[in-house]
Amino acid sequence: MGQLHWIAQQAHRTADELLVPESPYRRGGELTWLETRVRELTSLVAYATAAAADAELSVGNGRDPSADLARSRVAVLTGAVGALTAALAHLGAAVTHAGHLHQLRSQPRSAERTAEQRTARSAIAEAVDAARRNLNESGGRLRRTADRAFVASLAPVAPTPASEPTAPRSPRPAPRSSAPAVRPGTPLPAIPPRRPAR
Repeated sequence: MGQLHWIAQQAHRTADELLVPESPYRRGGELTWLETRVRELTSLVAYATAAAADAELSVGNGRDPSADLARSRVAVLTGAVGALTAALAHLGAAVTHAGHLHQLRSQPRSAERTAEQRTARSAIAEAVDAARRNLNESGGRLRRTADRAFVASLAPVAPTPASEPTAPRSPRPAPRSSAPAVRPGTPLPAIPPRRPAR
């Protein structure tokens, strides 16, 4: 399984775990439940950020297809981090509402307290649902991008201009000599004898 597919799978798994049962809202424990979800999502954000940083280091200043692929991975991973942190922000809002609900439990029973508790529980559910939608959308985008990247990796790579074979150069014509051409069979001129040294 590729890295992008794994992150997409974890986003969907975390979204499935955000289907909150009714029982924690009736007996308390919202903060304990949310703490686990926040910790899991924070780990996923950190992992995706580290993956983006590793992809960035592998790019360098290259202009070849592998460098372009690495740049694409950086863009996809950083976009996923943005969506994951948006889901994390929704969970942070849910934690705030859960803290308010915790304070309400220490107050005397009254119609006002009951109404505020109902409002706080509704706010928690809305924030958690928003986080779940973010995670499912992010996971879906990552999975589709990973599928396209996998299909693209199977396509043959066209040769770059630098790797294309060059046509052989035609031999340059021999420079013309200023001396008259010698016909076949013509005797060469005799070398004059050296004069004796005095």
